[in-house]
Amino acid sequence: YLRRWHGAETVQHMVLFLSFAGLALTGFALRFPTAWWVKLIGLGGHESLRGNLHRSFGVLLIITAIYHTIWIVATRRGRISLREMAPGFRDVRQAGENVAFHLGRRRTRPAFRMFDYTQKAEYWALVWGTWVMALTGLVLWFPTVATSHSPAWIVRVSETVHFYEAILAVSAIFIWHFF
Repeated sequence: YLRRWHGAETVQHMVLFLSFAGLALTGFALRFPTAWWVKLIGLGGHESLRGNLHRSFGVLLIITAIYHTIWIVATRRGRISLREMAPGFRDVRQAGENVAFHLGRRRTRPAFRMFDYTQKAEYWALVWGTWVMALTGLVLWFPTVATSHSPAWIVRVSETVHFYEAILAVSAIFIWHFF
């Protein structure tokens, strides 16, 4: 195994995990307030608590994303990691080689660099998903401000996108990332 993370990366991942888990729990608790598990975790009947916790975890996620962006730009290790995360033709070739290996058509696994194509895909999905969730979440948190600069339907669209992106993100974590 290759140790990819050191102090700053480990802390970023732990804070990301905390904010993501908190957002998932409180977000779905807001959407499904009468579910049995909402009562089990003590959030049943407390919509303002669910909402305030959800927004607090959202702010934590945004702060983590801003910190990560600064870390990538300002540190040598961050710039190296970003360069290694850049997708390229090599990733497509290695994906094909990896499939061939798993189908028994190739004797050896492909040699990956610092990150393989699956890790790169997951990282860029996280970047995209964070932007989508932050922007739609801010629209939902401040609908009056959002509709003063955009049509009113932006709130309903944001609500739909926010919900389905949450389902996608939680599914990706449980199905792909934990695997």
